[in-house]
Amino acid sequence: MTIQNGFISTTIYEKPENLHLYIPPHSNHSPGILKGLIFGCAYRAFHLCSNTDDGLDYLRRTFDRLRQRGHSASSLQPIFDEAINRFFNNMKYDINPDKKKNPLFLHLPYNPYDTSSKDIQRLFKDTIVKPP
Repeated sequence: MTIQNGFISTTIYEKPENLHLYIPPHSNHSPGILKGLIFGCAYRAFHLCSNTDDGLDYLRRTFDRLRQRGHSASSLQPIFDEAINRFFNNMKYDINPDKKKNPLFLHLPYNPYDTSSKDIQRLFKDTIVKPP
């Protein structure tokens, strides 16, 4: 995070020690795992980076790292194109300067003495679903 012209700017930080040991192509994982990995990286790039160029640089590095792990450019390129188009195009239409987004986060402290979910489900079943 940095402050540029009075605004907070964010980008993705990667530790220098990170080995980026992505799944190799000869792995016994299902094919959807690679697509999920790439779509997850695209999601991070376009939602965490304030500057689109930073997000695209992150995706280029991810592409290069997957190539270093043994994936072919011809198998990666269509997945990256699909992911970039989905998130980049959606981001263009989501930006509305007139619409203020104020998300509400509700954080409840953990209380070990609260009623357990198992007890709540039992009470619901005994009271609502099958009352005596």
